[in-house]
Amino acid sequence: MDNSNVANISFGGGEVEFVTDSPYVVLLSPSELDILADDLGPLCARRCPDLKGVLGEFINTAAYGRVGMYEIPAFIPGRYRLDVSCVRKVTSSPPGSFLIDNGTLLVSDASKISLLARRLDWDTCNELLAGPPDDSSIEREVIESMGGPYFGIVTADPALGLEFDGPGRYVLQTGAMCRIT
Repeated sequence: MDNSNVANISFGGGEVEFVTDSPYVVLLSPSELDILADDLGPLCARRCPDLKGVLGEFINTAAYGRVGMYEIPAFIPGRYRLDVSCVRKVTSSPPGSFLIDNGTLLVSDASKISLLARRLDWDTCNELLAGPPDDSSIEREVIESMGGPYFGIVTADPALGLEFDGPGRYVLQTGAMCRIT
């Protein structure tokens, strides 16, 4: 499958695409990645036979309610699309919920979260979002350094009327991710 044209950055609530080798996807605010990078980096740096357990335990003890994990049903490795209309705002902190503090959602293949923690800090994320629309050089650098487009970034736009409209607590609805064939 050709992954050279993955739309892994979405402005204003559009669908975002990314590649995943794992059925587990991590959801967080990019600023949270900066805070947790030192812990996330070594956590999943090697192939982990119990990725769901290790990452789930970390989230439950160190980042509950700030970082979410979603399991893709009937998973097949490949390219996936996140339907932003399936991101739901919640008022409590149910399992799988995540906190967005700046209107930007970062989604990542859980098995690549250590790479992402080393390659994409808040400053780089801001550069990606603030760069000219016709310049994807920073995006290409991050993707090449990770070995593929294993992440997606979605910005909120309150004018669209979606529940994902800016800072707040969210969960993913079942069926939020579909495989692109």
